[in-house]
Amino acid sequence: MNDPWNTGDPRQDTWRGQVVPDPEPSGEEERPWEAEPEYTPGEKFAAMMGAVSAALMIGAVYAVGLLIVILLLLFFWK
Repeated sequence: MNDPWNTGDPRQDTWRGQVVPDPEPSGEEERPWEAEPEYTPGEKFAAMMGAVSAALMIGAVYAVGLLIVILLLLFFWK
């Protein structure tokens, strides 16, 4: 398809035949939410221990539930 407005410029808006300007570069000071978070070793340790305690809690609840099911099956089978 031959477009009479197409000049071969990849920034060109082919609908209007205009060149789209390049976006202005932005510094990190404009977007502080993209900066890498800095955690102290104490915060890292607390997060790790929280994850471990949550995993142990979930495992314990699962084990207790399984024990209850086994005891109920043994009780009703006799």
